[in-house]
Amino acid sequence: MEKYQTPEQYVQSRIDLLKNASHRYTIPRWHKQPNYVEVWIEKQALANTFSSFLKGLDVRIVVNKGYSGWSFLHENCIRLRGVKRSGKEIHILYFGDFDPSGDDMENHLNEALHYFGLGDVDFQRIAVTEEQIGQFNLPPMPNSKETIDKVNNDTRKNGFIRKYGRLYIVELDALLAIVPDEFKSIVQESVDQFFGRGIYQNVLSAHQPDIIDRLVQEKVKFI
Repeated sequence: MEKYQTPEQYVQSRIDLLKNASHRYTIPRWHKQPNYVEVWIEKQALANTFSSFLKGLDVRIVVNKGYSGWSFLHENCIRLRGVKRSGKEIHILYFGDFDPSGDDMENHLNEALHYFGLGDVDFQRIAVTEEQIGQFNLPPMPNSKETIDKVNNDTRKNGFIRKYGRLYIVELDALLAIVPDEFKSIVQESVDQFFGRGIYQNVLSAHQPDIIDRLVQEKVKFI
């Protein structure tokens, strides 16, 4: 229930808001940045983990949930075309399983972006990669017979083996389970590589609190 205010209290609260305007005013982190970054992940179960890793970095997290439907991809492409019209360079950072379906899924998403008229977009697989499997000593195969049998029946298996020389079944969750700190760094650094700190500092310099305070004084003479 909304708390009652007298007219005098209401007016004073609005005046106080103006007096503290310089403390409340914020600038979008990516304002005037030439790059636009989104993080796409394969699994809904990791959405909260990615949200915590990327807190404060102001990037959109898109969960594609495996082989996404055309309506999902079309809606995202429409939104991204709007970003492209603003002149920013789009970077989509992809996090998914490293197995025959996961590898093909990456191609599926990349091709769909072109199909729906988005044009050239920087689409990067950040994890899991073949290099990370060796670097962090990730188990290349699971213990689950059910998972192995499923992949053995995957029609993409032979093409995957020809491409990488062997069969891998490494889920994205493995990075979180085995090397959580390194995984967090990988996620954060993949985004930070496109953020211009010098640009951001220049923007902050042009929006100092005293500028806001002066504008308040100019606009509302009686404060």
